[in-house]
Amino acid sequence: MMAIREGMIGLATADSGRSPKHVAPFGGREPPLGTNPISIAVPSDLEAPFYLDMATSAVAAALAIVLGVCGVPPLCHCILSMFVFREWVDAGGLLC
Repeated sequence: MMAIREGMIGLATADSGRSPKHVAPFGGREPPLGTNPISIAVPSDLEAPFYLDMATSAVAAALAIVLGVCGVPPLCHCILSMFVFREWVDAGGLLC
C-alpha cells in the first residue's frame, strides 16, 4: 500500500454496493450482506510491515467459487443452500 511508504497505516475495504448479497450474519437464514473484504497495512521496525488481508465472511468468495466449480462440498456448514449455491456458481457468481 502507498501509505506504508509514507510511514502511515493503510486501510482498504470494499462493499458489494447494489449487487446481490451472498452472506448471512451468524445464525441468519437470509443473505443481506456482501462478502466485504478488508485489508490493513501497518508500518513496522521489523523486516517487513504488517499486512492483513481477509474476508469478512466464513469462506472467502473466491474459495467458495473454486469449491463449487470443482464439485467439492463446502468445508463447513456455512453455505445456506447448496442448490442455490450451485446455481450461483453455474451462473458466474461473483464473476460478473
